[in-house]
Amino acid sequence: MILSQYPHRLSISCRLGSLRDVLEYHGYPFSEAMLFGLASALSFAYVRPNEKSDNTEFILINGSIHFDYHEISSLLRLRYSNYLPKDNIEAWELARQIMEDRQPVLLSASLPIYLPYLKSSQVTSANPTQLSEKQQNFIQQSQQIFSRLRTPVGNHITQLIGFDEDKDEAYIVENNISMVQTIPLSVLTESRNPGMDCIKSPNNEMMVFYPPQKMPSINFAIKTAIFRMVHSFLYTSYPSSGWKAIKNLKEDLPYWPDLMPNEKLQNSLFMMYYLSETTGGGGFYRKLYSRFLFEASKILEDPVLLECSMGYRKIASIWREFTTACMKGAFQAEETVRNPEIFELLNLLVIHEYELARKLESHINLGQENDWRIYELGGNKI
Repeated sequence: MILSQYPHRLSISCRLGSLRDVLEYHGYPFSEAMLFGLASALSFAYVRPNEKSDNTEFILINGSIHFDYHEISSLLRLRYSNYLPKDNIEAWELARQIMEDRQPVLLSASLPIYLPYLKSSQVTSANPTQLSEKQQNFIQQSQQIFSRLRTPVGNHITQLIGFDEDKDEAYIVENNISMVQTIPLSVLTESRNPGMDCIKSPNNEMMVFYPPQKMPSINFAIKTAIFRMVHSFLYTSYPSSGWKAIKNLKEDLPYWPDLMPNEKLQNSLFMMYYLSETTGGGGFYRKLYSRFLFEASKILEDPVLLECSMGYRKIASIWREFTTACMKGAFQAEETVRNPEIFELLNLLVIHEYELARKLESHINLGQENDWRIYELGGNKI
């Protein structure tokens, strides 16, 4: 069986893209940028290197640390179920039952395990060759990055939209590839519960969404989401997240060679670029948040949000300059992390990130719950 005419579109984030597809399948066509903003997902994470970090192969740096399906489900009044089956047999039986109810299933998986089975596609568009090259580059870059790691990473989300047990085939959709992918069902099962050490093991996790008959409209949700993001970014007590984490990164970076072996240092510089540009859509999700604020400014007729949108686009370009320089200099890692020009880029980011978040904080005024309007099933596209 397979879900016919499943509305899959390319996306930056596997989590956002999966939710976007599911919502459109149920008649609610959000943009990926809008969902990212409504999830209050913009932040910054930097897990400092220390003596306990030898069990990982790179330093975690990312622009989104708390994309929480539960939080956005609450905001949009979605019914959301999360499952952690105890073994592979129970996991597959549950996935099959959900599929037989004509519901797509979001699966946590280790992408490197089934990456060799993925194929890029030729897509009918204004420029199909360019699009196909972009998809192929995603596969190639992923293979290059993951080939440096001894253990796979298991925090990817894929969508199961069909299966054929007789053929040992699973039909999935990936956020960076247009066409439906066919991979061995046995390989998908392995990727969901790898029999090896795995950075953030998937543990057979699966998710299902059931949207309401009527969904709240966007105005109050946008303001609430921006408020939550800004408050978390500026005032979190955790030094490894938010604006404080950017400050800590600036202070720590020149000392990385003293805190880790050269191979781990190189991996960290490569992975930082990969997470920023390949999986983060440019500038550690700042470009995506800029698009959210642009949409929000049109919906709320708010010129200040438009100004902030332009501000985050500028910040994204600075992050891109920083991570590109780190990636290009990865094989001269010690010289790279102590480069004064790279330090100055981080210094600019510390200043601009704080100023822009404070501008949003001072601007957003939350209204009352009755400000919600009903977004009708099949209504205008958000």
